[in-house]
Amino acid sequence: MKKVMEKIKSIYLSPATFWDEVKTEQTTESAVIKDYFVFIAALPALAGFIGALFIGENFFRSIVWAVLFFGCAVAGIFLFSKIIMFLGKSFDIKNDELNIFKLAAYTFTPILLAGVFFIIPVIYWLSIVGVYGFYFYWIGFQKIVICTEEEKFNFFFISLIVLIILTMLIYLLPAVISGAAVYF
Repeated sequence: MKKVMEKIKSIYLSPATFWDEVKTEQTTESAVIKDYFVFIAALPALAGFIGALFIGENFFRSIVWAVLFFGCAVAGIFLFSKIIMFLGKSFDIKNDELNIFKLAAYTFTPILLAGVFFIIPVIYWLSIVGVYGFYFYWIGFQKIVICTEEEKFNFFFISLIVLIILTMLIYLLPAVISGAAVYF
């Protein structure tokens, strides 16, 4: 847990240094998920679960929402990394799948951590601070993705649109499926 907290601190206080470290980090996809991302995805799921119960939502709907949210978050990073790799073929990127996966996984950190505001439903709108994740993605994209400078901005812009759509799906799909009033 200490490593997770150190990474979170680094993401917010020194994002450029963080991405330099991530680029050279020796790890695997499963290690990133198991040792880091499950904690990040569990925080907003737990906060939303507690917040939904706080407003009187049905326990079963709340738990279904939390499980779906967690699953969508984990699936979202895999999907995002696969989409980046697929799109990267058109832009002739020269990255391995692991670095692209790390880019996708760590990009979602600020976006998902903003979900802790779901614990108190009247202030859930403060989760807008998760927009920092898009800026954080820009920094990471510049450090991680290897392609020509002419193509870099176009590739970033297209992948940013994908990131925004996936973020909306991660946050909305669980509520639609479960019927829970997490974001009233």
